[in-house]
Amino acid sequence: SGVCPHQCWSETMVLQPAIEGLLGFSADAPNRKMTLAPNLPAHWDSLQVSGIRLENQTIDFKFQRKNGLSKYIFHSDSPNKFTLNFNPYFPAGTTIEQVRLNGQYLPVTLFTSQLAINMFTSFSPEKETILEIETKGGISVLPVVQNPKPGDRAEGTRIVSQSYHRGTYTVVFEGVAGSSDNIQVWSDGKYTTDSENINLLKETGNLTTYEIIFPASAEKYQQININWKKY
Repeated sequence: SGVCPHQCWSETMVLQPAIEGLLGFSADAPNRKMTLAPNLPAHWDSLQVSGIRLENQTIDFKFQRKNGLSKYIFHSDSPNKFTLNFNPYFPAGTTIEQVRLNGQYLPVTLFTSQLAINMFTSFSPEKETILEIETKGGISVLPVVQNPKPGDRAEGTRIVSQSYHRGTYTVVFEGVAGSSDNIQVWSDGKYTTDSENINLLKETGNLTTYEIIFPASAEKYQQININWKKY
């Protein structure tokens, strides 16, 4: 009773976080405007998106990052111009050095929060448009991905909060008291931690793997604060 074999309202929640969350897509067709505000995991160095529609036209884009240069290549199949509001997010502590549109300097507006740097700009994509963003620095803990099995309790490590202030990146984790877990941190530049309850396991390029330890306690869950400082 009450079971539907096809629940469209549930299935769309697989797509909506990717379209509106990951890509930050929204459209204003009457005014021929489109917004993309990609908020990608910090360790992603490439992405390809095809078939974004505004009325009867389609836009595709590719993202590539290497050595502090993020390159977005847009392709539009319509001769009719439209405005693209492009507002990508970057990890906390990132410095935007320069932005170029088809090789020409492009002015942008930046907003800084404790979680990220958000860049705002607008332009009208042509058949091929190349946006290049030179960045330096930045740090972000990667989401802790769990692999629960049927019947498992929700006891995995979770990220409670993150903040970045004057070169110090602070993350609050929560987990079962007396347990440990592995986390990964992406960073561009040198960051170090002298916090308790953390051990460095491995460094590979921009990714560092740590073991975090939740002290034993009479309480079921424990929270720990880990600080990384730029040097």
